[in-house]
Amino acid sequence: MPIKRWQATQRCGNLPTIQIIIFVNYTLRQFCQKVKSGRIEISELIEVVDSFANCCPLCHGSDCAQFLGYYYRQVVDEKGRYYRDFPVPRFVCRGKGKYSVVNHKTFSLLHYHLIPYSIYSIPYVVKILKSRHIDKQTVEDIQRYQGYITATGDAYKELSASGILAFKALLRQAITKIQAFALYPALSAKLAQTSGAIDRLLVFLAFCRSFTCHRYCPPIRGPCALSYDFYISGGSYFRNAFFLFGTPSQFRSIVA
Repeated sequence: MPIKRWQATQRCGNLPTIQIIIFVNYTLRQFCQKVKSGRIEISELIEVVDSFANCCPLCHGSDCAQFLGYYYRQVVDEKGRYYRDFPVPRFVCRGKGKYSVVNHKTFSLLHYHLIPYSIYSIPYVVKILKSRHIDKQTVEDIQRYQGYITATGDAYKELSASGILAFKALLRQAITKIQAFALYPALSAKLAQTSGAIDRLLVFLAFCRSFTCHRYCPPIRGPCALSYDFYISGGSYFRNAFFLFGTPSQFRSIVA
């Protein structure tokens, strides 16, 4: 994807912030179980919810954003387990702030492991590409592992060879964003010195698997930490920042 396309979207600052990445101190499985237990408040699950009382992500008003509940989507977690109805928190903006310039009034919070419009989580995507291109496993080897997930009693989604190609395309887009925004100079320099699509993919895989984000104590690590750090470095929901992996609703019409 050409860098100029990402640069062009930076002029669209008045887009509604429909999807927001949030750090959650639970795995996808733990988060799902806690929500479905019905015994825990949203503010206990997600720290950032309290900040919405002072600044609504859509209009910047105080005492504005209100929790609506959850909608449900399909998700494959880091271990390959499949969830038919993973809960995603949803809020409504009541238009109390002075920046209410769009008609869209709701926004959702994506666990920092998730990718917009993809059932596959970030750690799963990276794990599969590591298996394929670093551990040199065949597609059949990877599919046999998925069969093991079924044997343990958990549901799974069959992964095809075309699915792995889609994962590689997703990481190539992430590489383009990294270079466009120049947030990680050491990685960008190494990518500039590397030719060949697979070699560049391997450089990126090594970087994101070893990445440490120091925005929390203790620090968070790995590809999800890189995704979150990229989002926060871009200004998070205060500046309607871009996602490293995938394209949120608010940008799909201008990036597609």
